[in-house]
Amino acid sequence: LIVVPLFQQALEDRPPESTDLTDHVVICSYTPRSDVLAGELEAANVPYVFVDDDAELVVDLNNEGTNAIYGELDQEETLRAANAGRADALVTDIGDETNAMVILTARELSSDLTIVSVVEDDEVASYHRYAGADEIVRPRRVLGQSLATKATTTVSAELRDTIELSE
Repeated sequence: LIVVPLFQQALEDRPPESTDLTDHVVICSYTPRSDVLAGELEAANVPYVFVDDDAELVVDLNNEGTNAIYGELDQEETLRAANAGRADALVTDIGDETNAMVILTARELSSDLTIVSVVEDDEVASYHRYAGADEIVRPRRVLGQSLATKATTTVSAELRDTIELSE
């Protein structure tokens, strides 16, 4: 009466450690940025799977209906379990050093895989390219450009609504 329910609960709370998805996007690490990416992929009907080293988070994501697997992000076994060799793309957004190790490992699995790395420090972007990343995303730069575009658009719209009275 006591042991069987404990085993059942332990098995139910175990995070998945592999996926059968193909032609999908592997997203290494769950972050607010990757959550936005997942929303965009869902809108485009592109399958994806999160890979994270936080077992509790992976269980929660799966309970919410999100594909996620548990594993050490920079390990070949984990990327194999995520079926990275048969994926269309891999996005890594962990940390600059770990991203580089994930890129190297993923590139060993597949030379055709499109790898996107999110870089915090602009100085390490070239190392990620050397490691095999196809695209480098710099969130601070993208955010800055977006804010600058919004600011200039707002000012332009306000000036467009003015009438010149004199010099």
